[in-house]
Amino acid sequence: MLLIRADYIFLRGTVTFQWLLVLRIGLTGLSVWAGAVAWRTSDPDRFDQWSFLWAMACALANNMIILSRPATYTGHVIIELFIIIALYAVQPGLGYRRILPPLFLSLSSLYLYFTVKVAMGYVASLSTVSAYIGANTIGWLVAANWFRYRRESFFANETLEKLYRQAEAGRLAAEVSERAWERIIDTSPDMLFVIDKQHCITRVNHTFAERLGINRREALGRRCCDLLCGFASLPEFCLLHKILRNRQPHTIEARFLPLGIDSRIMAAPLFDQFGDHEATVFIIEDITEQKHSEQKLKSTQEQYRSLVQNSHGIIYTIRPDGVITYASPSYTKLVGYDPTFIVGKQFQDVVHPDDIQACEAFQREILESGESRSRIEYRIFHRDGSLRWHLSIFTPCRDEEGRIHSFVGNAIDITELKHSQFELGAACKVAEKANNTKSEFLAMISHEIRTPLNAMVGFSALACQTTDVAMLKEYVNILDRSSRLLMDLVNNILDMSKAEAGQLHLDPIPFSLLDAIDLLQWQYVPVANQKKIKFTVVKEQDLPIWINGDPLRFRQIVSNLLSNAMKFTETGQVVLSISAPKSHSQDEGCLIRLEIQDTGIGIEEANLTLMFQPFLQLNPGTTRKYGGSGLGLAIVQGLVDLMKGHIEVTSQVGRGSCFTVELPFFPATPPQHKEITGLNAESLEILVVEDNAFNRRLLRDTLRTWGHEITEAESAMQALELLDVSRYDCVILDIRMPDVDGVELTRRLRQLERLSNLEPTPIIAYTADMEGTTTEQCLAAGMQAVLFKPLDARLLALALDKHCRPTVGGQKPASPQSLPSLGLADRTQADMEHDPQRIRAYLQLLREDIESELNRLDQAIILEDRILFKEAAHSLKGLCGYLQGRRPGDLALKLHESASTLSFCKLHDLAKQLRSVSPWCGPDA
Repeated sequence: MLLIRADYIFLRGTVTFQWLLVLRIGLTGLSVWAGAVAWRTSDPDRFDQWSFLWAMACALANNMIILSRPATYTGHVIIELFIIIALYAVQPGLGYRRILPPLFLSLSSLYLYFTVKVAMGYVASLSTVSAYIGANTIGWLVAANWFRYRRESFFANETLEKLYRQAEAGRLAAEVSERAWERIIDTSPDMLFVIDKQHCITRVNHTFAERLGINRREALGRRCCDLLCGFASLPEFCLLHKILRNRQPHTIEARFLPLGIDSRIMAAPLFDQFGDHEATVFIIEDITEQKHSEQKLKSTQEQYRSLVQNSHGIIYTIRPDGVITYASPSYTKLVGYDPTFIVGKQFQDVVHPDDIQACEAFQREILESGESRSRIEYRIFHRDGSLRWHLSIFTPCRDEEGRIHSFVGNAIDITELKHSQFELGAACKVAEKANNTKSEFLAMISHEIRTPLNAMVGFSALACQTTDVAMLKEYVNILDRSSRLLMDLVNNILDMSKAEAGQLHLDPIPFSLLDAIDLLQWQYVPVANQKKIKFTVVKEQDLPIWINGDPLRFRQIVSNLLSNAMKFTETGQVVLSISAPKSHSQDEGCLIRLEIQDTGIGIEEANLTLMFQPFLQLNPGTTRKYGGSGLGLAIVQGLVDLMKGHIEVTSQVGRGSCFTVELPFFPATPPQHKEITGLNAESLEILVVEDNAFNRRLLRDTLRTWGHEITEAESAMQALELLDVSRYDCVILDIRMPDVDGVELTRRLRQLERLSNLEPTPIIAYTADMEGTTTEQCLAAGMQAVLFKPLDARLLALALDKHCRPTVGGQKPASPQSLPSLGLADRTQADMEHDPQRIRAYLQLLREDIESELNRLDQAIILEDRILFKEAAHSLKGLCGYLQGRRPGDLALKLHESASTLSFCKLHDLAKQLRSVSPWCGPDA
């Protein structure tokens, strides 16, 4: 405004004034605009641009104002010097924009000074130029320092703002990092907490708060000893003392009392920048399951260790190169060496050389194929020098890449099994051979059976057709010899089967040794005469006359040996020698030695050990020529062993054989009995029970020749009907019959006789079954004697004479007094007038009723029905009143009275007693 006032004073009313006024107003507006932009801008470059524009405008405006002043006016020089310095100060840049405005102003002002203004002289001009130069120099120096301070001031706010932003970013990053670390530690399954120097908890994770059942705020700030241990201060055993003392992390395993778990506690101290203890981090890991797993693993390891140490087999490990790395303690038991003996050695060192190749191939195959094979058998050397068979089960062990790095084996001793297999193989061969031998025997025995059968069939037909008495007698003799030959063959087969089954028994009785030898001599003299050979019997003088033994088996031994001797002797002689080399007093046993020597074909020495085997023919050609079943010597051997004797044979081919038999006996006293002739002083009434018509005919004709009266029955049921109406002096019956056999028939007959109070009828049985158990069953059933087929007439006559006596009056219908009462009371029989038919009918009804009521008792006991039980007992009380004796009636009465009071267990016992005393329901019914 002052400048405008000055212009108005000097140039009032002129065009120049107007022009200057416009210029000054425009320069003022530009200055205001530039100042506003510079104030609002935060960009130093934009500020510099506007500053440069404003300075250039000021320099141009100054030159135009100088032109408007008079030529003699030089007062502007002083002002321009200050303006030059100011322009240097306000220009921030360091380049041309900094010096261009003041330099332009200086040069333009000097130009106008020397061209437009009045000349001032050399000194004045030089002073003016020097002043302008000094002003520019001063302005440059001022501008240099001012730029630095102005620039720093200009960026101070920006720097502060930047620092603030950096600090805020650091704070946010710290918060993010804090939250990230919180999430990390919260996801940890372990309990984590941090305590400061005052032992207060400053941080916990989510697991810590959750396991303790509290929230984080409740945990923060509390002392760890108070929250976790329940102490007011740290106890002496606290882990923190050790950490502070050693300044090192520590890990312990202990019981975490607040949760009652096994834990692993890991603690680490934290130090500040000066090395002072600042805080401690605790991590508590729950290792309860781990401890349980470790205990289970330890238990399993102990079990496996116990299994390995106590295993019957050898547990071992072996490398692929064949080196054994472990052997269990059972190695000592099975091989005899300590396990350390084999560890580190090759398996080839102990395996039998013949089995090494197979073992190597076995191992190589597993390595190549990668598959495990189940087992291998090999031999191994025992410490005692013997060979033992072992069976190994191999299992490969693989590493993480699937390669086999070792094998685990289990070896068991199978020596006994291998021996059994070898023996079984040998036994199979023997059995196969025996089977073939038996097949050959069956083919041969069929021939031996058919031969006498063919003679019997043929000559029986001829005997029926011939009328010549001499021829008929010859045919009958042939039939007799053929039948006896067939009977001997059948007996041999049966004896052999019994010997194999262990059912061959002896029946020792006193018998005459001399009579037995004489009988054998009488039997075989005709055979020797027929073959035109000499048969000699040599008896020692000092032989015992009576001995105790089985005469049948004794004769069977000697007969078989004599039969073989005469069969295989074509010429020469057969000698039977009998001696007693030892004492034969009553108190001491005696040994009877029999020697049968012949001059027959003889036996090869290699076959002497085979000749006593059954079903074996040493020479098929000899069998075809001489015949025979191959059983005789086997039966002889079995009988000799059964009598605890001894047999041996010596022989030379073509010169004959000698069999020596030694049998132990005890001397016996002669039995006292009369001579049996087959004829009793009185005739007997005998019932013959036999389902076979031919056997009935044989018994009937034999007994009738002895003067007995015979009644025949084809079955046991027919015999019971006959016995129901008649009494007999004796019953002779067969054991094996259809429907009801002889044993059952005997039981029923004895039961009827007991109920009728009758004397038992003598029963003599005969059977083809010679087993001891059959005889015992027959005698237990109530028989008096058991004879064997073929029936010996002399033994039958002896049994009849011993057990049977005729009844007075012979055979006649039964009288009322002799009828069986079958347990009926006398009053009941009198009411029926002793009518047999009425008694039998009533007995049948009474028996059915009593049986039915007894069954009702049992049913009531099962159903626990007392009403039904009482009804059945009431019925039985009346039915038992018809029986002889008071015992059944008393029991029935007691059952009726106790039906409502006694327990079913006691009622069952009473019912059993009633059933036992009932005539038809007891144990013998």
